[in-house]
Amino acid sequence: MARKPTYEKLEQRVKELEKEAANRKETEEALSSTHRKLRAVFDAIHDNINVVDLDFNLTDVNETIVKAFGLSDKERVLNRKCFSVLKGRKEICPNCAVAEAYRTKAPAYYRMSTPEDEVSTGGRNFEVFAYPIMDGDGNLTGAVEFARDVTERKRAEKALRESEEKLAGIIASVTDHMSIIDDKHNIVWANDIAKELFGPDLLGKKCYSSYHGYDKPCEPCVARKCFEDGKVHEHETVVTTRDGKQMIFWCMASATAWHRDGRPKLVVELSRNITDRKQAEEALRKAHNELECRVEERTAELLKANKQLKWEMEERNRTEEALQESEEKFRTFMETASDLMHIADKDGNFTYVNESMAKTLGYSKEEMIGMHVTQVLDKEVLEKRFKPKWEELITKGEISLETTWVTRNGKQIHGEIKVVAIYDTDGMYAGSRAVLRDVTERNQAIEEKMKVEAQLQEAHKVEAIATLAGGIAHEFNNALVGISGNIELLQMDLPDDKNIDKYVKRMNNSTLRMVNLTNQLLAYARGGKYQPKTVSLNDFVEDTVPLVKHSIDPAIRVDTDLPGDISRVEVDLTQMQMVLSAVLNNASEAMEGKGRIRIITRNENIDEEFAETDLGLKPGPYVCLTIEDEGKGMDEETRSRVFDPFFTTKFQGRGLGMAAVYGIIKNHGGSISVDSEMGKGTAVRIYLPAIASAEARQAGLPAVEVVERAKESKSEVTTGTGTVLLIEDEDVVIDVIRSMLERMGYRILLAKTGAKAVDIAQTFDGDIDLAILDIVLPDMEGGQVYPVIMQARPNLKVIVCSGYTLDGPGQEILDAGAQDFIQKPFSLETLSKKLNEVLGGQIGN
Repeated sequence: MARKPTYEKLEQRVKELEKEAANRKETEEALSSTHRKLRAVFDAIHDNINVVDLDFNLTDVNETIVKAFGLSDKERVLNRKCFSVLKGRKEICPNCAVAEAYRTKAPAYYRMSTPEDEVSTGGRNFEVFAYPIMDGDGNLTGAVEFARDVTERKRAEKALRESEEKLAGIIASVTDHMSIIDDKHNIVWANDIAKELFGPDLLGKKCYSSYHGYDKPCEPCVARKCFEDGKVHEHETVVTTRDGKQMIFWCMASATAWHRDGRPKLVVELSRNITDRKQAEEALRKAHNELECRVEERTAELLKANKQLKWEMEERNRTEEALQESEEKFRTFMETASDLMHIADKDGNFTYVNESMAKTLGYSKEEMIGMHVTQVLDKEVLEKRFKPKWEELITKGEISLETTWVTRNGKQIHGEIKVVAIYDTDGMYAGSRAVLRDVTERNQAIEEKMKVEAQLQEAHKVEAIATLAGGIAHEFNNALVGISGNIELLQMDLPDDKNIDKYVKRMNNSTLRMVNLTNQLLAYARGGKYQPKTVSLNDFVEDTVPLVKHSIDPAIRVDTDLPGDISRVEVDLTQMQMVLSAVLNNASEAMEGKGRIRIITRNENIDEEFAETDLGLKPGPYVCLTIEDEGKGMDEETRSRVFDPFFTTKFQGRGLGMAAVYGIIKNHGGSISVDSEMGKGTAVRIYLPAIASAEARQAGLPAVEVVERAKESKSEVTTGTGTVLLIEDEDVVIDVIRSMLERMGYRILLAKTGAKAVDIAQTFDGDIDLAILDIVLPDMEGGQVYPVIMQARPNLKVIVCSGYTLDGPGQEILDAGAQDFIQKPFSLETLSKKLNEVLGGQIGN
């Protein structure tokens, strides 16, 4: 008879069974979780996927097939023939990939197109893949079939081929000489016109050698200038063809490709043969001078002849014949001249016009004879220029002025005209002769130059104001160190004094307002990019709108359109909150009552053509943030000044809002523009460079949550031991920082100049644990001080301190090895935290 198990063994067995049950349950839950994940992936794939058994019965399909084929219920199609459910056929489809996979026991592939009249997938192109499914013994049990829709890809490939063919046709039709030159002045491409002029073997040769026969780059070379500054350049030059003939060319060069650092990599040079035109211009100039001389000479002769007619009647016939012969020659010359010439009677009616004048104004010579000059003369020019000069023409005999003629189709011709009076035998005014030279192109060039100069002047003005704003903000921040620091020290000395508490709070509030103002000034001056983070712009908008919505009229609705596939951007979250707040407040004020504001995000790919319209914007992927309102809009004058500092439509001196916004966006490598019309609302478009960062995508934190967490993560003020070298020249800042450091237990060494800091670093007999280095010192910059003190003390820790933002000199010192940066003004807690982070274990609690 078997012995009964003891109670202890039974209890042990029960525990083992319970553990096995728990392990089995855990395994089942893990398998269930894995199955759910795989199911989610299976249904999320955009390709049509189905699983079939050896009899072509559907055993599973993903959600993409259910939607694509309009199936109401996935379960109803399972265990039915795939060719029946998906194709409405009674037998296996021709070229079936699954059948081929079953036959070969290997993956199969084929392409297919669906008929136009097919209900669900008509007129589409598919790539179909079938993969056999094997069991553990290598036996075939079924297959997985993937069907990918490649219709749009095929259409895109066709459109690309057509576009390339059109481009090739355009290039072939260009009659000017074209070539592409790299930054070594090698010709990497040339069109057929260039090869005809300079030889078929241009590629790989130097442009200055092939076009000019030089052994080094030309002095006025437009390609070289373009490589230097990336701008478009043009000039006239003399080139030598392969047969030794010299020609005058007009050349223009512009960059077409860039290195990663922004330098031009390739330049397109377009050259036009203007030899004939230059020769014609020279001939015309000589002819014009000759004509003027002849007109003056002939006029003098005619006056003299008119006086002589009274006394010498017997010479009249001979004089008239000579005059007729002279005028015939004169008319012949006028007909061959390219300048516009005419003769008018004393009433202003044309009695003669040359061929150039009739052709230019769009009439026949017969039509113009008898027309009055006012019919082809600009009315404003007639009133303001011609009429005031009329008496001068009659009394002095000639006038010169700029004028404007109007062609038959309304086009304006600008020119310089010289009018010479004609007198009769009695010396009375009888008409006029005139020569007009077309200067339309010259005037357009002058206007363009004036426009560019105005833009340059405006850019200098903005740069000067930005520099001033940065300097003011720096000085304010130094002053605010004294105010905020002493307030904080006062609170620490008198923590329980209720009588001064309310006054301290008011001073703190005013100090915070001043800090806000200096932040706006720095944002305008330098863009304010302090702590950039890679974030989702959608998350930023969703989390920021509730924070700033309280400042917007409650009657205004704020809608968002934020697609899920928006790329990430690298921005300073605090400054971007300032941007969104400023734009939303402007939109709210523009509506003055009920209305709607829309915030939209989109991925945009900026091409070269678009980038050229905005100075500083580079081609590439961007995220566009658009804020649209239904307000009253702006006229063109107001819109053009919207980014001016202190400009407002409300009252004078409103602030730096949109000017600071402009600085912030520009410093983030982006662009901002404003589109508006009176009565049609306003759209503000902000372009920020897209960032493809795997780390950013895995961060998983909303944009504003990062800011809020940073604000909430306060640390207590810590004490420590050690020696700190304070390099600062402002007495009020020195007093505050020294008091803060002494309260934390540090020994202080003070240097008011860079030279003094270097001397202490080299001669002090003892350890220096840390230096607080101001960027701007009386005798030298902080960037010059840093390498010298580090050479003297290689283990010295350095915190850069400045009233400016972390860019320019501050960033350069950090890049050189400094440990951290602290922005003036700062609190005792902030300074303590920085010291704790930089010194680590060297300080005590």
